[in-house]
Amino acid sequence: MLISLNYRGSWKSPLGLKMRWLFWLVVLACLFSHALLGETVIDAQKAEAAARTAYIQRFYQFTQNKNVMGKASTPDGKQTGGGRKVRFDQDDGVAYESELTYHDLSFNIDEEVPGTGGGVDANGRPKPPETRKLFAFVSPHGKLTSAGGSSLLERTVYQFHEKYSQQDKKKDKAIADAIAAGNPPPPEKPGIEERSVYRVETREVIDKPNRPGNGGATGGGTGSAPPSPPQKDKVERVFLKEDVKKAIEDVGDRTFEDLQRSARDDDKQNNDRALPNLTFLYEAAGRAVKAMWGAAMANLIQRRTNRALPDGGYGKPELSEHLPTCDAWASANLQQQLTRARTPAEKQQIQKDLEAMNKQCQEVAALPADTINPTYEPDNSGKIKLKTGNLKTEDSIERDERAQLELLGSAGKKLSQVKSNWQYGPNEDKVERTRYDSGGNEVGKYTETMADQLQKYNQQVQDAVQGYDDVKKRFPDLKYDKQKMMGFQFQPETLSVMQIDHPTESQMDELGAKPENTAVPTSYEGLVQEAAKLNQ
Repeated sequence: MLISLNYRGSWKSPLGLKMRWLFWLVVLACLFSHALLGETVIDAQKAEAAARTAYIQRFYQFTQNKNVMGKASTPDGKQTGGGRKVRFDQDDGVAYESELTYHDLSFNIDEEVPGTGGGVDANGRPKPPETRKLFAFVSPHGKLTSAGGSSLLERTVYQFHEKYSQQDKKKDKAIADAIAAGNPPPPEKPGIEERSVYRVETREVIDKPNRPGNGGATGGGTGSAPPSPPQKDKVERVFLKEDVKKAIEDVGDRTFEDLQRSARDDDKQNNDRALPNLTFLYEAAGRAVKAMWGAAMANLIQRRTNRALPDGGYGKPELSEHLPTCDAWASANLQQQLTRARTPAEKQQIQKDLEAMNKQCQEVAALPADTINPTYEPDNSGKIKLKTGNLKTEDSIERDERAQLELLGSAGKKLSQVKSNWQYGPNEDKVERTRYDSGGNEVGKYTETMADQLQKYNQQVQDAVQGYDDVKKRFPDLKYDKQKMMGFQFQPETLSVMQIDHPTESQMDELGAKPENTAVPTSYEGLVQEAAKLNQ
């Protein structure tokens, strides 16, 4: 068009004829180019759609990994069965097949010693199996094989429990023999006690007020039984023995290595130099933090209901993966207790007492997680009532689980800020990090707290904004929203870790989705309900 408008000669002249041919050639070229460009755009759009579809499929495939917490899902959060992840714990919702699945109990129970019992004694009676203490958080599933349903983590801890239980038995026998022979027992470190896989430090012993019993088949109802013998509370801290802790960390490392392989491209999964997909790792991390929250919530409430109620002859509530609610525990216990009743009146009394215990259990289980030391204690009239707030006598495991939830629920909060009857050390909320050079080689270790990490991230945001400011000095027309960019900073203690540790909006945009809903159950009841949905 430009040629024809600017040419002033005749279209019929030789030059005009040439120009006419040139004009049509240009027109044809433009038409051909437009068609070609249109095809290219369409092909590019098809290629983009195909790439996104493949990326979404890779995301879904990654979430099928047994060590990625939760159900397999598409990026938009639509859950579906994946691989063998079809069954989940009834209390905290962790998948059965994960190497980190842990069917723990938050209280001590008695267990039969594997391989004992059988045969007859000197009187010809069958020998019952030996029993020993299975301490809190040693998973009873650990005695099972992998095919029997145990995880690597459960087996690892139980093997150490077996080892140290045998050593404890020999030590107890040596002490008993020494006392029987009139010799002093071997000296022990003051304030230090070893229990299976644990080292327990005691800082203070406190008189505990007498508690009335919870009645019984002949007791006449809740709160009417005579006081139990005086007891002692201890301000103590339970630590894993160093070799046990190291073995558990090794399981965690192996699990991460499995996730890292799965996050690489299919043809590079065994290439240690290949980078994993960071969006996938962010997704795994976000799910892992939610699982930590759920496990801490379950452990706290299950321990709390077990410690808060007096026994009274019926045992204390023992909520677990198998009996996740107060109703489930009370129903199972009722059937067991009724077998000892001899008269209808005794059956009626047992039912009445267990209904009262169930109500107390539910009342404790419904308390906010940050409640300090709920216990049923006698008032001035002798009736037992729920009391809270006694920080000094709070159970050590309850305290530590409560602290865990406070730190997860308030990113950047320091452990020293948590109300506690135990003075936590200055380095206990620090984690070890590895520093690498540009070539991926390890060059050293360092430690930092969650608050340190937030400060470092916020500094990076500030540095990025400063970079834009510097560029704008050279290119005044550069436009950017400085206030919006500064808004990407995280203020300590205003968000939960779950709101931070997940894929970003830009990462999920590549998958055509929005970031996952980071809301977590804030009550034990909500946690159990969410686990039930996973098992539907």
